[in-house]
Amino acid sequence: MKSCHPFFPSIFRWLLSPALSLCSASVWGAVFLAPGADPEGFQKYLQQSRQVSYTQEYLETLRKAIPEAHPEVLDFSQKALKEGKSESLLGDWQTLRKQVELNSADREVLALLAEKLQITKELCRYLLLDEDLLGLLEAPAAKLQECSKEALPLPQALREQAARRGELWLIDGKAFLPERLPKALIPGSYHWRLLSNQNQDEVFWGSAYEFSKPRSGQTPWVQGSCQSYQWTHPDFTVSAQAMVYFNSSCVVPALPPERGVADWVREHPSLVWGLGVLTAGVLAFQLKDKTLVITKSY
Repeated sequence: MKSCHPFFPSIFRWLLSPALSLCSASVWGAVFLAPGADPEGFQKYLQQSRQVSYTQEYLETLRKAIPEAHPEVLDFSQKALKEGKSESLLGDWQTLRKQVELNSADREVLALLAEKLQITKELCRYLLLDEDLLGLLEAPAAKLQECSKEALPLPQALREQAARRGELWLIDGKAFLPERLPKALIPGSYHWRLLSNQNQDEVFWGSAYEFSKPRSGQTPWVQGSCQSYQWTHPDFTVSAQAMVYFNSSCVVPALPPERGVADWVREHPSLVWGLGVLTAGVLAFQLKDKTLVITKSY
């Protein structure tokens, strides 16, 4: 795997080496699609160059990840087991899903909690999103049949939108390719996120019907032409490795040659400040219990 920050001096990479291992959760070396570029040519380029798009690599990262449940989910579950089922609990449950993009461990914890408290609606919400959770139940076939009665078909307008846009869809953190969207969902609001090779991530909270309605235009990752363009991704670990496809003869680094580390630092001061604090902490740890000798020569 390539260095997370190829532009950093070697001494800076040494200082950050323990911290940079955290970058494995980020998208590496992905190819993005410039506005107006030919999607078919883009796919052909990916196949010939054996590279992957942003959505492909994000999906692969999710598949390989072994996540832990969020602390908020664990705290909520412990509180729910103590207090039991109530109207306020259901309200807090929805708030939790709105504020936290769930991962597979979260959905497993909440599915088991819903079964324990006999909250059918919440249990079915996760079972219809992820049928792998059926393996946790004693009578999975009967439970799936019961959930099917509670569910509503996904709006046709949403399916058409998915087929047209061809992006990666996350519903309460569960990833779907457009052709594999669930047939039906439990009524209610969900945490939606659309990932696109061409446009910035789109986040939405609401029902499937609300999400199927036309929305305002999207913001592309890159603006301009092959000769002069601007890149807008907030994560430097992605930007430093990413490429942008304009056409088969113009595939360029996401960070234009004239815009290097100094430019990115000026545009993201808060992130750099946090990185500085992290670096100081790492350096302090590296020097712990060691003797520092400074030699001056004349």
